[in-house]
Amino acid sequence: MNAPGTWSDDADLSGPVAAVGIATRTVPVGLRDARMAPSYFATSARDGSSSWLDLPGFSLERSGLSGGVAVSPDGRRLGWARFATRRALAGWSVLDTTTGKLQNLEVEGFDRVRPTMSELAFSGDSRYLLTSFETPDQPKDGSRGHQFVAWRVSDGAATVLEDPGFSWLPSLGYAETGVVWSRNHTVFRVDPETGRHSTFTLPRNVMMASWAPDDAAFAYIGRDDPKKGDPPADIRLYVGANTSSAHRVVDLPDTSPIGEFLAWRDPTHVALGNYRGEVYVVDITDGSHETIDMVGGGDQINTPLLATGLWAKPMVTPAATTGATDPRQLWRWAGLVVFVALLGAGAGLLRRADQAAGRRRSPAAPSDRSRAS
Repeated sequence: MNAPGTWSDDADLSGPVAAVGIATRTVPVGLRDARMAPSYFATSARDGSSSWLDLPGFSLERSGLSGGVAVSPDGRRLGWARFATRRALAGWSVLDTTTGKLQNLEVEGFDRVRPTMSELAFSGDSRYLLTSFETPDQPKDGSRGHQFVAWRVSDGAATVLEDPGFSWLPSLGYAETGVVWSRNHTVFRVDPETGRHSTFTLPRNVMMASWAPDDAAFAYIGRDDPKKGDPPADIRLYVGANTSSAHRVVDLPDTSPIGEFLAWRDPTHVALGNYRGEVYVVDITDGSHETIDMVGGGDQINTPLLATGLWAKPMVTPAATTGATDPRQLWRWAGLVVFVALLGAGAGLLRRADQAAGRRRSPAAPSDRSRAS
């Protein structure tokens, strides 16, 4: 993916996006000055073109360079936090990139809430925006009284997945349906629509867990638990035909550390990221992997957020970057041309005025000749 040119204008999204990232953008200051500032942009899933994003209520200064924005797995929706202050949210917004519909989500009874989860995410079926927050009636003594909520994007209805009072934030996972998260050794899966839920206990601390598109094969990123007497261990990928058999270790080279679970390309290939712009597509049957460089053109700042559901589709070459030059140069040249034209026109008027003045003085000439004769 390529970032837009630093001088590119905002462009309306008219279809699903493949990725969202942050890059340096030029902001005009007056007619001659400019400053550089980080800004979000989106890359089209249709043709690879990129455009800057306008996210009403969002603040990079308040959110930092990670968190606060999410892209749905199908690429059809963008979600972001709306900040009231640096430490308080007014709610969240969801934009349908295909229809342009903007929906604001707010916690009933509270005009502000405290954010407790740095990341936003959509469910694997793109139907829910997942948030975690504390309401102002919760104590501020470090109790971590957050609640985990799924917002149905079709109508804004909220389903509380975990009531306030849990000891730590959920670590989000992925499945084609429902919501997946983990805490310590336990993986939770809930269907917000029906309320059906299930839990699975694994022998290691789970960082991220996921079911394959066939809803059978299972993979998770985990590590042994020192609290149980295990020696310190690296973070590793564990896979299996189901949750009960997910014990097979798949190691990448030491130069390719596992950072995050991204998505499945098919039931036997999983995509992993390392937070450095590279993605590793791993074959869980034999451990082989393909490396994909996700760093494109433009002054990109962070690793892009990817529409994970699109990994099953072929990749396309990104469009060339446009809008790399200051558009005010055209106006300055145009102004110079107009100025020169005005000078030329003014000079012409002066010459014609002088000629007219000379014609007005010419009748005095015969009288002078007559006096001379």
